[in-house]
Amino acid sequence: MNYESFYATKVAIGTPPYDALLLMDTGSDETWVQGEGCTKCFDLISGNFKYKESRTYTMESCDNPFCDPRICIENVCHYGLLYDDGDHTTGYLSSETFKFPSEKEDKIYTDVIFGVGLENPKEPFMKDENTIGGIFGLGCGPRSILTQLEDETQLRFSYCLFDLTSGRDSYTYLHFGEDAQIIENEQAVVQETSLLPDQNQYHVQVLDNIYCMLIKPTSEQGVNVLGAVQQQDYRFLFDVIEGVMA
Repeated sequence: MNYESFYATKVAIGTPPYDALLLMDTGSDETWVQGEGCTKCFDLISGNFKYKESRTYTMESCDNPFCDPRICIENVCHYGLLYDDGDHTTGYLSSETFKFPSEKEDKIYTDVIFGVGLENPKEPFMKDENTIGGIFGLGCGPRSILTQLEDETQLRFSYCLFDLTSGRDSYTYLHFGEDAQIIENEQAVVQETSLLPDQNQYHVQVLDNIYCMLIKPTSEQGVNVLGAVQQQDYRFLFDVIEGVMA
C-alpha cells in the first residue's frame, strides 16, 4: 500500500487475527509490531496488538536459536533496535502465526519470529491518523521474514511501486519466490543489475571493516538505484564481511 512517501504491507498476526500494517524495510531484519501495554508508544488509530489474548502467541526464551544477540531478563528473550535518528524499539522476542493475503488463497505460517514492541519511537510513522503499527523486515539476516520463510521466499521478492500521488487506497501484491517475477513487455522494460560476489575489484576498503561497494552497469544505459524518499541525503555503509548495512 502507498502511504505518503513509503510503502506498507498488510499481514494478519495471531489468533484471533490482528490486522497489521507494517512499513516495508529492506535495510533491517527485524519485524516488530507495537504491543498492548507498551510503556513508550506512538499513536495508532487501529489499536495495538493484544498479544496476551492470542491463542497462538509464544514469548520466546533465551534458549531459542533466534535469541541472538542474547538480551535476556528472567530467561525471556528481548530484542532491541536503535535507529539513526536516536529513536529505538525494544520488547519481547516472540513467535506467532502470520497470515498473508493472496491473489489466490491466503497463506498461513506458524512460529514466525518477530518482536512485540513495548518501548517504541515517540513519533508515529504518519503525521495524521497513523495506521502503521511497526516494521516488516526484509533484510538478509536470520530473523528476516525472507530467511525464516526461505522455502517459500527463495530469498527473493518483487513488488510494483505506485506513484506517490496515487493515494492510500492504491495497493499491489508483494510476491515471493517463484511468484517474484517481473515480465518484460512493450509497456514495461525491465533493467537488472547483477550482484558480483567475491569480486575484490568492486569492494574497496576505506576503514577497518568498512568497504565502499561499486555497482557496475550491465548495459550502456547505465543503472538507476531506486530507494525510498526517506533515504535521500543519507549515507549507507555496507559491511560485506559481516553482511550488514548501516
